[in-house]
Amino acid sequence: MKKGLKQLMAVLMCSAAFISTNASATLVSAGECTTDSVTLDHVSVVGDNTNTNLLSSGHDATSCIGTYWGQDIIGGGAYTDNNIGELGDGFLNGQWGVLTGNEFLDGPEDLQDLDGDGNATDPGWIHLGDTWKKWSTGFTTSYDEVGTHEEITFQVNELLTLSFGCKEYFASFVSGYNCADNSGYWKLTTELGIIDDVQSLLGKATFDHLAFSINSLTRFAVYDFNFKDIFAAENNADLNFNTPYMLSGSFNMDDFPTFGNDAQPLHINVWARDPAQVPEPSTILLAGLGLFGLMLNRRKVNN
Repeated sequence: MKKGLKQLMAVLMCSAAFISTNASATLVSAGECTTDSVTLDHVSVVGDNTNTNLLSSGHDATSCIGTYWGQDIIGGGAYTDNNIGELGDGFLNGQWGVLTGNEFLDGPEDLQDLDGDGNATDPGWIHLGDTWKKWSTGFTTSYDEVGTHEEITFQVNELLTLSFGCKEYFASFVSGYNCADNSGYWKLTTELGIIDDVQSLLGKATFDHLAFSINSLTRFAVYDFNFKDIFAAENNADLNFNTPYMLSGSFNMDDFPTFGNDAQPLHINVWARDPAQVPEPSTILLAGLGLFGLMLNRRKVNN
């Protein structure tokens, strides 16, 4: 019986992906999203044994879109051509027409000319990786590559580690282990020496947004953290772009229907956005997230 249910679920997932792919701009929202469904609770320096939290308080997502019928499975990194943030390359950059790529941007000044066509139209979203909730082993994370088909410039797992989990599990005959209260945690940790290694080769750049696209069985929503706003609100000089950080927070499925298994987190995509200009230190995003070389490396690829 369990095998049959899993097969049925696979069919439903494929159907949802098909709906998402083909609905294009006509894809309609199935409900509203709430920014407190994903939070940033802790930022600490990698290697700091005291694990001191540099945030004065936790932060909800800056904004969100959804929930939408369908799945964003088609938006995973395996479906990007270059994964350097070009318009139309990847789900969050507007591929398949479900999103425009500009949902979380402040304005045209945030757009870039990453494809070298002379027009600043590229949103700049880079797919870092994704995680699936396996039926009996929890969440399994995979990472993406950054670069072109001809030249892979970075493997994301060389720069950072993503982890996800349920706050509490419960055993279910139908689906193995589920999140007991439909909630969980996320954590992003960079390599300790990544800043020196990358800066010595490519100079420094940074990111100004981090986004989570969360899927249930039939719906998805996207939650964005604008670190220009968050770090400006913190006004903490210790939040700078010369330090590798560990970031962590929580997520819940309160925006999703509770019937059946639809409130369970099934699949999560993680994206970071490369800004057109490096913000001032007081308003920097992932200050020292360890991904500094990606922006300059992308320019190298396009030259």
